[in-house]
Amino acid sequence: MSSVVAVGPSPDGKPLDERSPYHGANLGVDYMDTKRAAEELVLAAANELDVVVANPAAVYGPAEGRSNTVKFLQQLAAGKWPIAVPPGTIALVGLRDTAEGILLVLERGRRGERY
Repeated sequence: MSSVVAVGPSPDGKPLDERSPYHGANLGVDYMDTKRAAEELVLAAANELDVVVANPAAVYGPAEGRSNTVKFLQQLAAGKWPIAVPPGTIALVGLRDTAEGILLVLERGRRGERY
């Protein structure tokens, strides 16, 4: 399990996919950089391990307790853009769609690939 942040931001606002070059290193966001570095380490072991990576976006849906995504959406609804949201860095996905996507990655994902 990884995150869409490991795909990185879009430098020109165009959609990215799992094969896109990473453009997040210059932002100085430790969470993004460590997610990307962890992916690279895991994928480097794909010759020895059956490895697939899921890169879900910011997940929203029913939550018990605190949720960073819900907080983000509440700020947007109130007309407040969070400071740490460079253009091309946020994508949202529903909880059920995320769960279905992760199951598909586990069932159909190819060794050494990102989804």
